[in-house]
Amino acid sequence: MTWLHPAILFGLGLVAIPVLLHFLMRQKPKKFVFPALRLIQQQRRSNAKRFRLRHLWLLLLRMAALAAIVFAIARPTLPAANYGLNLREGLTLAGVVIAGFIAYRVALHRVRSQPLPKYDLNLKRTRLRGWATGLTVLSAAFLAGCPYQRRVAAEITSPAPIAQFDLPVAAVFLFDNSLSLEYTQQGQTRLAVARKLAKEHLGDFPAGSRVAIAESSNDDPVIFQASISAAHSRIDAIEPAAVSVPLNDRIVAAASLQRDDKARVAAEGGDVNRDRFMRRVYVFTDLAAGAWRFGQSTAITRSLEEQPNLSIQIVDVGELQPLNTSIGPITLSTEVVTRDLPLSVSAEVKVVGESGDRKAVLSLLGPGGQLIPRDSQIRTLESGVPQRFDFALLTGLVGPVVHGELRLQSTDPLKFDDVRSFTALVGAEPKVLIVAPTLRETTETETALDIVGFEPAIITPQQLNTADVSKYSVVYLVNVEEVSDEVWNKLEAFVKAGGGLAVVLGSDRIDPTKYNRAAAQQILPARLDTWQPFGSYKLSVDRREHPVFWKFRQFHDDNAFAAFQNENNIYRFWRLTDRAGDSSVAASFTDADRSPAIIDRPHGLGRTVMFATSVHLADSNAARWNDLPSPNKPVWQWLAFIEQLTGHLARATDWRFNVVAGETVTLPMPPLEEDREFLLQRPSFAQTRIIQKAKAPTISISETRELGQYNVAPPGGPAVSGFSVNSAPEESDLTRATEEQFEQLLGKGRFQIARTLDEIKADVNASHLGKEVFPLILLLAILAFCGEHFVANWFYDSDNDRGETPSTPARRRAERPSEPVATT
Repeated sequence: MTWLHPAILFGLGLVAIPVLLHFLMRQKPKKFVFPALRLIQQQRRSNAKRFRLRHLWLLLLRMAALAAIVFAIARPTLPAANYGLNLREGLTLAGVVIAGFIAYRVALHRVRSQPLPKYDLNLKRTRLRGWATGLTVLSAAFLAGCPYQRRVAAEITSPAPIAQFDLPVAAVFLFDNSLSLEYTQQGQTRLAVARKLAKEHLGDFPAGSRVAIAESSNDDPVIFQASISAAHSRIDAIEPAAVSVPLNDRIVAAASLQRDDKARVAAEGGDVNRDRFMRRVYVFTDLAAGAWRFGQSTAITRSLEEQPNLSIQIVDVGELQPLNTSIGPITLSTEVVTRDLPLSVSAEVKVVGESGDRKAVLSLLGPGGQLIPRDSQIRTLESGVPQRFDFALLTGLVGPVVHGELRLQSTDPLKFDDVRSFTALVGAEPKVLIVAPTLRETTETETALDIVGFEPAIITPQQLNTADVSKYSVVYLVNVEEVSDEVWNKLEAFVKAGGGLAVVLGSDRIDPTKYNRAAAQQILPARLDTWQPFGSYKLSVDRREHPVFWKFRQFHDDNAFAAFQNENNIYRFWRLTDRAGDSSVAASFTDADRSPAIIDRPHGLGRTVMFATSVHLADSNAARWNDLPSPNKPVWQWLAFIEQLTGHLARATDWRFNVVAGETVTLPMPPLEEDREFLLQRPSFAQTRIIQKAKAPTISISETRELGQYNVAPPGGPAVSGFSVNSAPEESDLTRATEEQFEQLLGKGRFQIARTLDEIKADVNASHLGKEVFPLILLLAILAFCGEHFVANWFYDSDNDRGETPSTPARRRAERPSEPVATT
């Protein structure tokens, strides 16, 4: 226990005053002349014993009242813990008091039923009151006090530091300035409320205090500001940002600053065990769970264990019942549009709070920079249930860059997620060379490639010897029986330069020795073993995140993977062995050995994919290797598979033109012999110069913190590429973190949560100075005064029993005590 004003404890000497008054002002007994009657003498002795007990109670209560007043003014504090009674302890205490009262009343009734003289009855009643009170107190102490003491002792993990109330503070103000802090209520954003609370609390700091300002939008070093006024200016400059670092990491950085500064201060003062600052970390946040990384965090646990007296104050500025309508990530059918193929756009919209109709508008950016609406959709949304908005296909797109947006035609307190941007590039059709022994074996593949926007060409294996494969983006070897080493070397150079090679094994005429030679194994993912005779198998997708299955992931809610795996029958396939170390299996067959079906291997700038069954639907069922391209199956599965496989080989799936804020964007550019300068045009219309290095096929851009649409253009020319930046979906999740989650992250008793300035101050006092018990001691003083008044009046009330015949005046005078009652 510590004291804010320990000098006042000298006032405990005042408790001697009631004792002195008791002895100095005690009245002498008056002598009366009575007959020498034995009964009167017995009554006198009985009254004297009874009133000595009452004097003792009165003296103790008066001393307790004075002592409680002195303790209350001295303002004692205890280590931070929950000193209130819990439900079980409160019920136990109430039960003991009620049981004691009932026991007293029952015992008193039995005493009164006995034929006793009145003075004996009064003496027994006085003793009964004392025993009943004492036993009740002892029972309450044992049954309720002992469990209370054990619980409080368990909650006190460490003693509160001994500190003066006006000790200077070394504080870190950490602001969560993620986009969710833009939530506006009563004309103020949550970040504005956080700034206001921080500056008001900063004004209450004692002289000599120091403050560091940090934010979650960067991982810059945390340093103390030069002055309090500089801290005010730094707080005013904080704005919401689309990029954020988990608050865990920023708390670790703040704790490291406090640890290093404490060591420096201790070294300067020559006392490593004494700190002349009270150290605190304030986290101003809306308690959105997405801003934290819950779970096991060894770094933050270790940092707090090193500094047991470091106080963590979480200042909650969030809305307890938020309302919001948000657009989720936009889904495009492709990010590279070829020829006159349409572009499909869809997105999920979610409501939190108020259900009802919501309207979303799809617009494209026109040549003059104006938005041109292309479609709109209205849906009735229920709170907490996301719903997909599918818009009309976009046709007639003119490149090379197409920008657009989805926007909600509604108002809610959080604006940033009411709009999302998207970008697609319009380019020429990638050329695909199909090499097959017969045209019949290419029919299904050629048709699918033509539908999904590629430009296929077909040649025979003999023509491949002289063909210029560098003109194509992808080469398909479909059931080619044998390939010479010269051709393999030519294909190796093609893949190394960035081309894609698909090797389709759907014929029993294939010579495995030609595929297992060293020249072939430079680029092939595995060796050929034997082909599996007729059986009944299925495909099993091993890596759903593989680019070949991107379209299937888009329609995951519609059981796209289950349909692809269960509705397509495999009858024959080639067994592949001795996989290359840098290869990966995207799908397998359901045979006992889980034989690989799709194997991918990178090589140089390109890649090779082996598909261990056919892409051709034979005329007879007995000759078929599978029914993947069957017209009796859902055609979208076959088209999606060929489109994504070819796009993966052509590296079309490598490029992402729609990213989350903070991600690096890599844009494909035609390589040149010398450096070339471009202008990066940002959504705010600011421009930055970027350089494409000589012979480099790409440009990388890392500064993507601003939401919206970007263009890359040569100086004075039109845009040749572009991309869109959107916020992370987690920013729209306003789910509030719970106290239990913070206990798991920071440790029980290591933090306090406050919503107002008064709560912040109260939490600071509890964490640094312990738990103030002024209200409790003041209550005890009031109870002591009430008890004193009760004893001084009710105990000294007439001892006449109600309902009895009053005694004669002479009898009452004879029953008076030998010592007058002491008055208060």
